[in-house]
Amino acid sequence: KALPVMLRFGTPIQRARLASVLTLMRLRQDRYMASDETLAVGEEAHAAARAAGDAGLLIDAHFGLGLIRFLRRELQEAEEQLQIALGLAERTGDAIRKSRCLTYLMIVPRRRGHVAETRNYIPQVLSTAWAGRMVAYESAAKASLAWREGDLNEVRRRGRESLELMKEASAASPFRWTAAWPVIGAALAEEN
Repeated sequence: KALPVMLRFGTPIQRARLASVLTLMRLRQDRYMASDETLAVGEEAHAAARAAGDAGLLIDAHFGLGLIRFLRRELQEAEEQLQIALGLAERTGDAIRKSRCLTYLMIVPRRRGHVAETRNYIPQVLSTAWAGRMVAYESAAKASLAWREGDLNEVRRRGRESLELMKEASAASPFRWTAAWPVIGAALAEEN
């Protein structure tokens, strides 16, 4: 009952925070498939963040839209939103948000199969991973690159390392596939 009231009468910052939380909630409900409704909530979060004029909320809103677009496999739009969020994070000096943006920007070319572009992100991700606690994703990217290069030993090592890091994280990651699929591929390749 409070939700429509907050969205209608809350301050811009309250509306932006609520819309941001709703976006994450919707993603979980969608099982990270990002429905049209979730996209609409993400766009509402962006509009509310712009109205609030809060840099952190605006970074989160662009990041949220980038994540939603990524999950919908709308990679061009995802990359655009993540680049905007990254630029804002760099301008404000927000190391945690910068780390998150770089990590997901690295996964976009990986999803496209662009090895060189993915590899170009690794030094940036490594230099900021401590801030966003995103080290598992860096290992997953290295496992994927090793898969593309045919280095099955490195695939297993990096993939298992990433899976272990994700397991140790406080929250379950919906992106365990980034580490699991290269390891599964290596196991299947060895059987053949």
